[in-house]
Amino acid sequence: MRSTLYLRRRGARLVGDLRAAGLVDVAANYYADCKRGGSLVPRLLSLTVERLREQMIALGAVGEEIDEAQRLLEDPANTITGPARCVARAQRALE
Repeated sequence: MRSTLYLRRRGARLVGDLRAAGLVDVAANYYADCKRGGSLVPRLLSLTVERLREQMIALGAVGEEIDEAQRLLEDPANTITGPARCVARAQRALE
């Protein structure tokens, strides 16, 4: 049986929570993607930032900082690291 669950910030606690639930053979791996600035994913993120620009400014963001973030996302000299994901495995204890 396989199930998946996504909760932000859960990865740091996931292994301990699985053990506390009585599971055994608990193991986990963390993954993060690295993309070159200007490639598809950073470019899409830059376009999303542009789309949300006015809302971000209304919430207190500074236009020049938004411009700089977009410049960095689109610069091929930069490596953009995405969020880490935790993938864990465990088994029920045999009785």
